Amino acid sequence: MKAEYGEFKGNFGEIRLFPESIDDLWHLQHLIAPGDLVFATTFRSIDSASDKLRPEKVEKRPIRLGMFRR
Repeated sequence: MKAEYGEFKGNFGEIRLFPESIDDLWHLQHLIAPGDLVFATTFRSIDSASDKLRPEKVEKRPIRLGMFRR
């Protein structure tokens, strides 16, 4: 797992992690505690209706997903 950015003040802060394997996700599962806010960036395809026989190249846009663990 790679850590790119970290900034902490007391018990609050932000860190940017890049998991590289399934094992990294297992470790993250045990690091995230109740009350933590987690964000992820992913790319989603934008569907468009067209009357063409051959489909056009689908545009992908970055989407930021957030999750709060209770």
